[in-house]
Amino acid sequence: MARQGVPCYLRAVVRFARWVFGIAAAGMMAGCSASAGSCVDRDLDSFGAHCSEGPDCDDTNPLRTDNCDTVPPPDCNADPLATGCSCPTGALRRCFTGEDGTENVGECVAGSKTCIHGHWGLCTDEVTASFERCNEIDDDCDGRTDEGVRSPCGSCDPACIGGVWGDTDAPFAEEEATGLRVDGDGAFALVREVLPWPDFVWVPSRGDGVTSRIDAVGRVEAARYATGARPSRVAVDGEGDAWVLSEGADPGASALYRIAGDVDRCEDANLDGLVTSDGPSDVKPEGEDECVLARFDVGTGTETGRALAAEVTEGAVWVGFAESGRLVRIDTTTGAELAVATRPGFSPTDATFDVLGYLWFVDSDGHLVRVDPRRDPPAVAEFDVPYACYLTEHLASDTRGHVFASGGSCNRVFDFDPVTETFDSVPVFEAPRGILATESTLWVAHAAGYLTELDVAPMRVRRTIDLAFDDRVPFDTTGVTLDRTGAAWTVGGNTGGATSVGLVSRVDVEARSVTDTVDVGLAPTVHGDFSGAARRGGFHDMGEATHVFGGCGAGTGWERIHVDALTGPFGEVAVDIRHAADVDALGAASWVSVGAIPPMRSPLGLDLPEGGVVEVRVVLRTASRDATPRLLRVGVEWTCVGPG
Repeated sequence: MARQGVPCYLRAVVRFARWVFGIAAAGMMAGCSASAGSCVDRDLDSFGAHCSEGPDCDDTNPLRTDNCDTVPPPDCNADPLATGCSCPTGALRRCFTGEDGTENVGECVAGSKTCIHGHWGLCTDEVTASFERCNEIDDDCDGRTDEGVRSPCGSCDPACIGGVWGDTDAPFAEEEATGLRVDGDGAFALVREVLPWPDFVWVPSRGDGVTSRIDAVGRVEAARYATGARPSRVAVDGEGDAWVLSEGADPGASALYRIAGDVDRCEDANLDGLVTSDGPSDVKPEGEDECVLARFDVGTGTETGRALAAEVTEGAVWVGFAESGRLVRIDTTTGAELAVATRPGFSPTDATFDVLGYLWFVDSDGHLVRVDPRRDPPAVAEFDVPYACYLTEHLASDTRGHVFASGGSCNRVFDFDPVTETFDSVPVFEAPRGILATESTLWVAHAAGYLTELDVAPMRVRRTIDLAFDDRVPFDTTGVTLDRTGAAWTVGGNTGGATSVGLVSRVDVEARSVTDTVDVGLAPTVHGDFSGAARRGGFHDMGEATHVFGGCGAGTGWERIHVDALTGPFGEVAVDIRHAADVDALGAASWVSVGAIPPMRSPLGLDLPEGGVVEVRVVLRTASRDATPRLLRVGVEWTCVGPG
């Protein structure tokens, strides 16, 4: 017989209270489980002695019911919060069982689990990824909505018909465009002008405060320049000039140096013959070499310059300062500060521009910061690498606008997609440092004297190359760049340490071997693209392409144009159309503007007569030759009367 005061028919209510609120109701429940034929279900899975679903092979774990021969018990040492592991009754914990990287993306959210009868129960109220459905919701939690399930015209209307330009059935083609190229992702982008810079590699050496200019064709050090205390950051501008950032011997002593990328740009100030270095043993005193075009003190008295990026065509460089978290745009003529963004607590170590014109900084703790340089003041957003990793000190960006960072402590390379705001990563050889991204390839230098080549889409390791050459093994390899022939150049030391003579290695990437080495200054350390390989020249200011959509005959009702584009801070995609009875008549029709993105947003409405065909013209423009918009696809939506 049950104890008085708690009828057995209330045992379910009491059990629910224990589950949710952790009420110690063991005494209240006593007697009910002993009644003849009553269900004893301690883990609330409907299995147990005298229960309708049958006996329970493990009444402490709702995942193990009648399947204990196939479902092993949890490894509570590895995961003490796993369902079935011991816990204090009534305890409540947050939980998420979905795939890594999906929590708080789209519909995916965490739930909670409660300790029931001294063991963790199931994770409830969580939402994990499911198959994508056309419902304007991100069901599969990948940062995109309704991808792959929309109707042909780009909506969720199953009766809608349409055509897509830029997909696998009708890919973008450079033959149908002027001033545009198809990038490695299949998108249209503006053509980048290739400037005829000399083929130089610039290597700063912290140990003796010099920067070497290496002739990549002759494979020799052509000149060496005094560039202050502890130089380590290099960026190449649109003139081919090298900008070198020295940290200085003390906080507040950082300086910027501009070195001519071509001897024709050097300035013979006294018209008495050019005074400049002609080799590694000829270092002019600071201020006397006439190929060092400028020197500016930068920063305040308490901060150190640790990150550098150069605008290719806009006449400015950016410096990121440790201690203060200031990210500063600096005039290349006067050294004046033009714009400042501040991120307190952020200590940048490297910087790069992406193709859209955003500026990115990274610090050694895995914080990634994006700057919109067109805003006043510059707008800043931060993204954190979702891995337990630090020494993320090097940064690169590819032609898609993805941003890559190397994780020195966890031996991984990270790929950040700014569109979905998600990270991917792959393991690589130990101690990854300098990083460079090109059209389809990522290069990573390793401190132990190795170079890794990776594909970028998807990211995977192709091969790792040993940089040992003629019994010389580089130490503390910190950077990698490419020359015009496609050969890779890495920077390291002979023995390691502050007095180590620097060793720059040229790598034939096809043969997977070092072909030449060049000695430079002491303890070279480099961040950035130290040849300008990734950003030679500015983008054309506009380009266009056209495509014809046929509809479904006389009954075609033209509805809307969908434009999927990434414009960044400087880009625009303008859309024009013309309509005619057939393709042959299009040439006589006039173009009509539908709109431009931005300021308008896709889709763009159409107001056209029924029937005929439509030709769409897209015009990509940029307000900065450092940036290009990217057009991913164009869709035209139409309806059909009767059989289509």
